[in-house]
Amino acid sequence: MDTRLDPPSDTLRAALLALAVHLVFFLLLAIGVRWQQREPEAVTAELWAELPAAPRPVPPPPAAEMPRPAEPRVEPRAAQKVETPKPDIALKARNETRKPEPLKPEPPRPQKPEPRKAEPTPPPPTPSTHDPLQQQLELIQRQQAMAEAARAAAAQQSVIDDYKGRIRRKVRGFLNRQPCGEANVQLEFDIALLPTGQLRSPPVLRRGSGLPACDRAVEYAIVQADPLPVPPQPEIFQAFRNLHLVIRPNDPSD
Repeated sequence: MDTRLDPPSDTLRAALLALAVHLVFFLLLAIGVRWQQREPEAVTAELWAELPAAPRPVPPPPAAEMPRPAEPRVEPRAAQKVETPKPDIALKARNETRKPEPLKPEPPRPQKPEPRKAEPTPPPPTPSTHDPLQQQLELIQRQQAMAEAARAAAAQQSVIDDYKGRIRRKVRGFLNRQPCGEANVQLEFDIALLPTGQLRSPPVLRRGSGLPACDRAVEYAIVQADPLPVPPQPEIFQAFRNLHLVIRPNDPSD
């Protein structure tokens, strides 16, 4: 049997160490509290049998009198002189005594240069009227112009007559000649045409045949023949714008 004592365990060591720490802490705490405690200081008080008299207030020194501002001295105004209006005679005499100032001569203004006039162009020389050769030449020229105008008019009239014949033939193609009988009757109408040959308005009878039925038949034929043949030239069509048309229903040469 082993009679040796076992060493203290770790728990016992820890408990002893904690106890020692607490003892040291309490010891420091007690020393600190005692060190902070001080003996109270003695309070001394004096006793007075009577209160001392309060000091009297010293009156402020009298304020120095301020000098009054001197009043402005008003001087009497001098009596104003009242001027009496002078009569008109004195004013007129004064105006007459004044001499008029001489007028200063104005400096001469610079004159603008006048534009140069364009020289007239001389007229073209006129041929002498006494020159027989010149007179003969002018006569020939006039004759040629007249001949050309006559040829143009004849050609234009030929075209007009040709288209009038075409119009009559087309109207006769739509005409019923039975109401006109076999008499050689003649009718005249005014018709207004467009450049396309169409009627602008109904045909107007200017001269009848004496047979109302024949007149109505020819008018109906003109309306049925619309559009009518017209020349394409504008200068020749002017003769067909308002056309006076003569129709002979029983004339075979028409």
